Amino acid sequence: MREEARRSGKVPLTPRSAFDRPLPGPIDDVAARAVMRTHSPVWAPVLVAAVGLVSMSAVLIVIGEAITHLGLLAGLRSADDHVNATLAAHRTGPWNSFSTFWSHSAETLPIIIGGLLIEIVLAARKRWRDMLLVVIGLALELATFLIVNEIVRRARPSVEKLGIVPTTFSFPSGHTAATIVLYGSIVLLLTVHLRSRSARALPWVLVLLVTIAVGYARVYRGMHHVSDVVTGAIMGIGALLIAVTATRASSLAAQVAESADEITLDDVVPPTRVAPTVEVPA
Repeated sequence: MREEARRSGKVPLTPRSAFDRPLPGPIDDVAARAVMRTHSPVWAPVLVAAVGLVSMSAVLIVIGEAITHLGLLAGLRSADDHVNATLAAHRTGPWNSFSTFWSHSAETLPIIIGGLLIEIVLAARKRWRDMLLVVIGLALELATFLIVNEIVRRARPSVEKLGIVPTTFSFPSGHTAATIVLYGSIVLLLTVHLRSRSARALPWVLVLLVTIAVGYARVYRGMHHVSDVVTGAIMGIGALLIAVTATRASSLAAQVAESADEITLDDVVPPTRVAPTVEVPA
């Protein structure tokens, strides 16, 4: 089989990672550009992650400064304050327990433990390249959070807080972002190449529900405004997409490097499809 492939000029690529196969949308295009610039399975994901970090941080800083200071968004700030005040005035024992569980589930230590467990499972299955997804995703989320949080410096809600108040500021919600990256990574690793749309969609419903629970808990406990949570969700989605693209770039670069004399980038990244022409008989 391999000899026939050599005669045809191509080597069959046996997937060793969830990201060895082509991915939909612009992910493959961006990954391929990173490979063409670096020609390295190490530096290609680094380039994607670095550009992603700068771009995402810049966008979130603009959003954060607008929400915090722009006069046109005074109504949004008032709505945020109203939600916080209403929740603080109607706290109950069961909801306090609910918020404690979900807020603590997205603290730094549980997220790190969850990430390590994923890495251990992937290492045991020798899916070495897939291990990049969680590492890059959580690192991007943390780095972006620290940069944006320190520059925007939005004050936390002026209501009584439940639990220990972090020394960081309110914008954006790192708990919400980390939840999306961690659980989203699990779903991607399990379902990225499933053909059934329902099989791919159902786990994302669970990720959405967990994210809502964490976000609600953070607002309920007086740690964040609603807009902080929404922006945190955007940050989490962005970090996850960048991590997917970076992991795919590493896979592409490795495939090209391993078979440089037999395949090209076009063999692992399908070219843009062109509509077929139809010959009309004279």
